[in-house]
Amino acid sequence: MAGAGAELVPVPMDIADLVPMLRVAMFAEAYVFHQPTLDASPELYSPDLRHRLMAGQYVLAQDYIRALRVRRLVVEAMRDALARADVLAMPTLPVLPPTIAEATTGSPAVTALARNTSVVNQSGHPAVSVPMGMAGGLPMGLQLVGQAFGDHDLLAVAEVVEGLVGFEPYRGAPGWP
Repeated sequence: MAGAGAELVPVPMDIADLVPMLRVAMFAEAYVFHQPTLDASPELYSPDLRHRLMAGQYVLAQDYIRALRVRRLVVEAMRDALARADVLAMPTLPVLPPTIAEATTGSPAVTALARNTSVVNQSGHPAVSVPMGMAGGLPMGLQLVGQAFGDHDLLAVAEVVEGLVGFEPYRGAPGWP
């Protein structure tokens, strides 16, 4: 990216301690959103997902309010970070993706998958994942995060990054040339 004229600067965000609390609001909101379908057609959800969604109904109001306060701190941290950069770049996933078997058994690796994306989702900033290559036959992505309401600018940056990477979806995948 630097070769294309981008200035790369580290942008620290000390929000790791806040991330677990974000899940509280996310669980409650996910339950409210999915509750009509959970009631009408619970078989549409895997047992693991169904149980995680249903747990959201037990979030206490006081914990939900605390989680909303934490969300505000995350939004402010993202805003501060984006005051120093036009776009933030980070791995889409902090770990390699689990196999389908691991994902369907509720492996601890599955919980880690949303660590980078959920923070951005909670902040409300636009984000896009650009394919970056393969590792061990599994895809890797680069998550780009833009300014609030800067969706078009972010997509323009993503298009440039995608062109620079030149990712070929099947290169390196097992059974593909």
